[in-house]
Amino acid sequence: MITLNGSVIYIENDEDESQFWQQHLGQLGYAVQAVGGFELALAWLQEGEYDLIILNQKMPGYTCLEMLNLLQGQGISIPVIVVASASDPEETRQAYASGVRHYIIQDEGRHYINQLPAAIHQAMEQERLLRELEEERIKTQRLNRNLMLLNRISQLLTSTFDLTEVCNQLVTTIAQIINAEGSTVWLLEKGAKKYLSCAAVYSRGNLVPPETLSIPVTEGIAGWVATHGKSQVVTDVSQDSRFSPKTDNALHFTTTSMTTVPLRSHDKLLGVLQVVNPADLNNIEEDQMLVETLAGSAAVAIENATLFEELREQNQELERQNADLDAYSGTVAHDLKNPITHFLSFADDLRERFPEMSLREVESHLDIILLQSRRMSRIIESLLLLARVRSMEDIPINGLDMPAILSKVLLQLEVDIREKDARIKVPSEWHNALGYSPWVESIWHNYLTNGLKYGGVPPQLKLGSEVDEKGMVHYWIQDQGEGLTSEEQAKLFTPYPKIKRRQGQGHGLGLVIVKRIAKKLGGDVRVESAPGQGSRFVFSLPQQKTNQEESHT
Repeated sequence: MITLNGSVIYIENDEDESQFWQQHLGQLGYAVQAVGGFELALAWLQEGEYDLIILNQKMPGYTCLEMLNLLQGQGISIPVIVVASASDPEETRQAYASGVRHYIIQDEGRHYINQLPAAIHQAMEQERLLRELEEERIKTQRLNRNLMLLNRISQLLTSTFDLTEVCNQLVTTIAQIINAEGSTVWLLEKGAKKYLSCAAVYSRGNLVPPETLSIPVTEGIAGWVATHGKSQVVTDVSQDSRFSPKTDNALHFTTTSMTTVPLRSHDKLLGVLQVVNPADLNNIEEDQMLVETLAGSAAVAIENATLFEELREQNQELERQNADLDAYSGTVAHDLKNPITHFLSFADDLRERFPEMSLREVESHLDIILLQSRRMSRIIESLLLLARVRSMEDIPINGLDMPAILSKVLLQLEVDIREKDARIKVPSEWHNALGYSPWVESIWHNYLTNGLKYGGVPPQLKLGSEVDEKGMVHYWIQDQGEGLTSEEQAKLFTPYPKIKRRQGQGHGLGLVIVKRIAKKLGGDVRVESAPGQGSRFVFSLPQQKTNQEESHT
């Protein structure tokens, strides 16, 4: 019931009195509901909304205090004005003690006719002020709580340099502060920064592993915020054309509303923070300010953690390089020393005995010198390739034409294949992957060279590929050689002393190069083997999805 001044329920068993006050208060802008019995009045109060109760002190079957107690017992906290026919000091005292706003006496001169409207206005104005004070008190409590939590989360965020921990603390705390169903942190990927990767997910009271969630910066509300750098509040995502359900589908979640703000540190955009399904949309603007405030502190913590992680990776890489150099100084020096020794020995012999040597002996010496020179050249080329793999940053990644790559490698090894009388079985179809063709050629060249050396007599090699559920293509070469023990397998792909093999030695860097290339291209290497059962050497690369496959993701 909407009126200018408010709504009043007048509990009065005198019909004439009720009619008078209905008319009189109505003229003053109040809507008055007159009720002739207290039980009926309780029913009206339970069903309707009123701003004020005017209660006749004498209602059949009840005392004034009994009626006041019953109103309190029913949880009715509306302001009450009591109209009494006579003055009773004790009853008046008890009425005021029960919370009555005014106690008006129906005097013979009917002065109360002027007192009652003034009392109604005063009681309603007092109630309005009390409500405003209560609202301010709640706002102040909420503000103090938020400031306390913001201070706590700021301390937590700056207490660690672990990026995962920072992001987990951020999504957990912001969802609890806002009383939201979920929260996520999306960070711009390195490089071209065309994608947002999910760094942390908080859903229904639990941290959820983000797995490999990733979205283009051109997609979804998160992508819009990352592109434009502006906060967005969406109270109904079903009405927003920018919303993408991909994340909901991956997390088995239903988003109805969200607040998304950019994570920015020193004018550098790092990603976005999303708070999903807050319990109370009435405070959405206040919540937005809170999320933006927290996002500022979080962005600094995220940037610090990222820099710390990069520094740690650089230190680890430096340690690996130092370890590699120590190992190379032994293995490469040893491998270079042998051909140089042979080279110098046979060259000195030629210089000393050339006039008396037969043509066949001279040709034999020259063949050995040429062979050892080529061996030295291969070692140096391997070192140069290893250096390029380590230092090259902007790698041109493209879809690989694996049949063409393998044909080129097989052509390079044609003489060795013929001399070994090797049998190589190549599949008619390959799974598509992403990589850098010259480096992938080097991987196959090393794997096939090892296979020709150690893959049986004569070598029997079978090649193939397969895709796993994580979107990685595994390329492999299976041989029928002696196989490897677990101790021997542990030494593969490392720059440390080579495994002693009956068939030959090699320069010890081939598999190191294979591992470095695969890692640099986003993949890995492994070997599957057992003594007497041959070996399968594997390298993996990210899958190149077709247009049809991408449309289903």
